[in-house]
Amino acid sequence: VLTHPATLRQFLPAAAANLVQSSFATIAALDEPITWDGAVQPAIEAAIAAPHRFVLKPQREGGGFNTYGEAIRTELQQMDAAARSQYILMERLMPVTVTAAGLRDGQSRQDDVVNEIGQFGVLWSKSPARGQSAASPDLIRSNWGVGYLVRTKASTMDEGGISAGAGHLGSLAIAPS
Repeated sequence: VLTHPATLRQFLPAAAANLVQSSFATIAALDEPITWDGAVQPAIEAAIAAPHRFVLKPQREGGGFNTYGEAIRTELQQMDAAARSQYILMERLMPVTVTAAGLRDGQSRQDDVVNEIGQFGVLWSKSPARGQSAASPDLIRSNWGVGYLVRTKASTMDEGGISAGAGHLGSLAIAPS
């Protein structure tokens, strides 16, 4: 929801919202128009034309079960409108690959990996009144960051869940400049 500029501007001044917005990946419902490669088109058309640039994500709890690459085109071409409403399309992120040491099954190894950094936060707010937006700033009592999670996975993997055994926890280290 925060990827929509109008929503983001409820929380930040326009200049700050524009700066934050510039760092977001495109996320859209399949039938939603997006600006992609300089043209406005339904997200599904952009994905069929360039499936390697997107991730098809089901809208369900638990994560995973995403579709990548040419399999996106195949799946979208066979999907009816009812099924399309259960997915979103996200611009695929291409993170920097680094070589890192890790431990798996008691063996030390080096791999080319990518890292995902997530921030945990706490939001405490009042319930909105009927007809009031849940994103209304006057409802927010407290909102703060409480920590980070670094997930590391082999750069050759699409999915890399820690619980599934495909990734592992990492840690942040700030190198001197």
